[in-house]
Amino acid sequence: MLREELADYNRLCFAFRELHQKHEEQKIRIITLLAQGAELKRRLADGLEKTERLCRRLSQLQRRQLGLLLDPLYYSLPGSAKTRLSQMAVLKPELEPVPIREFPQEYKNKRELREAEIRIITMIDGVKKKLLRLELLEMRLRELLVSVTGAMEVYELQWRKVRRGIYPLGIISVCWKCIKQILGGSYFSAKDLGGIAFLWDLSGNIAGMADSPVFQG
Repeated sequence: MLREELADYNRLCFAFRELHQKHEEQKIRIITLLAQGAELKRRLADGLEKTERLCRRLSQLQRRQLGLLLDPLYYSLPGSAKTRLSQMAVLKPELEPVPIREFPQEYKNKRELREAEIRIITMIDGVKKKLLRLELLEMRLRELLVSVTGAMEVYELQWRKVRRGIYPLGIISVCWKCIKQILGGSYFSAKDLGGIAFLWDLSGNIAGMADSPVFQG
């Protein structure tokens, strides 16, 4: 009889080892996703900084017109988008190791075997809970990476469109705007402000997505 119960115990040991392996594989996937997130944040920093460089050319009056002086995002960017995004904490999920050890195969009586079964069942339950948390985390990370990547692609398209509108003649347009500014005029025309405002709002939305609690500790 004890031999039959020991067979059940061995099956529990096998189940635990399988769950342990899944847990380790899950950790590797999440670490990979976090590395992708870190690289994406670097790309975001470089991309969003282009809008800030445009905004530095705005006059005080134009900033008031666009509402940038009242925009909380404006004050939350003391330096540049690169500074802000580089300061964002990277998620540090619970990736603590699950203990794995060799389980004894010999017990003197049913009571000892029963106590051992309770211990391993408790461990199995604990690993299952960790796996569930990690699976949910992986799903959320993947969703966020896809969303931010898609938003960044939209931003790049809009950036090129707005830039072409502001500098239709390339370097000639840049020189003309600089001359206007030297002569006391505004660097940007009223027509330019609409595109800049759109880029600013889009930048703020993307930065907010990257600032999601999923990417923070």
